[in-house]
Amino acid sequence: MSLSEHIQKTPLFKFNKLKCLRNDYFHNSCNFCINICSENALALVRGKLNLFTDKCSNCGGCVGICPSEALSLESFDEIDFSLNNKEELLTCQKNIPCLAIFDEHHLIYMALKNRELSCDLSKCKDCEVNKNSKIQTQIENIIKNSNRFLKDLEIKKEILIKTDIEINKRRYLFSKFLDKANLNSDEKEVIKDNYLKRVPLKRELLNRALEEIIEDLKVTKVENYSFLIDKIIENSCINCNECVEFCPSDALFKDTGGSTILFQLSKCVNCNICNEICKYKSIKNISEVDLVDFVLNRAKVLIAHDIKTCTECRMPFSYKGGELICSRCAEFKDDFSDIFKLASEV
Repeated sequence: MSLSEHIQKTPLFKFNKLKCLRNDYFHNSCNFCINICSENALALVRGKLNLFTDKCSNCGGCVGICPSEALSLESFDEIDFSLNNKEELLTCQKNIPCLAIFDEHHLIYMALKNRELSCDLSKCKDCEVNKNSKIQTQIENIIKNSNRFLKDLEIKKEILIKTDIEINKRRYLFSKFLDKANLNSDEKEVIKDNYLKRVPLKRELLNRALEEIIEDLKVTKVENYSFLIDKIIENSCINCNECVEFCPSDALFKDTGGSTILFQLSKCVNCNICNEICKYKSIKNISEVDLVDFVLNRAKVLIAHDIKTCTECRMPFSYKGGELICSRCAEFKDDFSDIFKLASEV
């Protein structure tokens, strides 16, 4: 099957199924894009996300809320825009399709790079894509989280909300092509070359912004945010490797010996697949994030297993003390008389 068969398109919109978290893990409950879409253009079909191209209005609301960048506009590149934007006002009346196309990564980057940054919400109330105020609420939450992050870092910058803007320019229409600006994308190409495909580019965008100021920050540890989540693994872990195998961005990985699980904060997209898939609920999110770990792409050891050989099945297992017997064999307790019987014979 070719790559193109995994991509759905409208003239302006693209959905890459291979990047969707639902594709990585069938039981993943991510539905941000479905909830934000005012046109019901996105829905689950047999547990997989599908785009109904005849309904899509190309507003971009689902783009900003997607944690894995599976959704994108062909006519507007939010990474390019963030890297090159010099405007102090973000407005759908002039330079973007909809403010909801950005999330905290983009806004924090632009706030740190620009002298000032304001968001025009003057047209949100009556906008055709803002049904039930979902889009406006999403934008306001992103701005609120971004400002809280800047405040926690004791950075004297604030993203302002403007509600009284009038610009004498024709507003972009969602049904028409947007002229893609001829932006200098050299820095974006470096990001693409240096970063793994499964890690969203916006992660590196935020990383680069923080890298420039990390030495001057008075505060380098902050509470968890939806876009920054640190983890621990408790001793109940049996080293089954399912969390590592199902991690969509390789934030969790093993050492060469297979006895140690490591975690890289800079790659984690907070999909919580690892938390959900762990049979013993050994993986936990913790309340504090070290920004130095994020900026330096550090990997930390979550758990190091003492690997022994089971005396019954002769397979390696994570030894927790006591008898040299793995958890699978221990479930049989002392009676192995039925181990080789068919289910119908038990």
